[in-house]
Amino acid sequence: MDISKSRQQSRDNLEQSWSFYRYLLKFISQLTNIPSDILNTYIRTIFFLILFGLIYPFNLLITLLTYILSKLLNILQHKQSIIISNQNSKRILISGGSMTAALQLSRSFYHAGHQIILIDESNNWLTGHRWSNSVERFYVHPSPSEQFDAYINTLANIVRKEKINIFIHSYNTQINAQV
Repeated sequence: MDISKSRQQSRDNLEQSWSFYRYLLKFISQLTNIPSDILNTYIRTIFFLILFGLIYPFNLLITLLTYILSKLLNILQHKQSIIISNQNSKRILISGGSMTAALQLSRSFYHAGHQIILIDESNNWLTGHRWSNSVERFYVHPSPSEQFDAYINTLANIVRKEKINIFIHSYNTQINAQV
């Protein structure tokens, strides 16, 4: 937005404000030699900062209560819902960890009694799916389209280390590499 348009909008806002506020602004403007539209902007900014500062403790209290209640409900719910103990439990490696499909597969297999290890490309290392209750571990791997050999080696190391029984490739990528 152009500065002149912004100042004009500030002047228009000032003209629409309360008459007492306008007179007070003009009086302070004359004392300080600061234009009334700039002074108006400063005062409104300070007002809202003070308002947010006053509301912050209430917001913090509500957030903490919500967090504590969610943890308590989680504990109660966890005790009530017993995961099916599967004698044929498998260790399942699911790729494409940042995708919703991978999270849904993880949840389904976890509730069926399996252990889930999730992997994804290194540029998706901060996906929220890695902190799912259904995911035991999360690993990153190099991009298969750029570093195919490193991708295969990383996959093989994870399979050996975690003793993986099943690998599910859950995303659609075409690997252009010579095998």
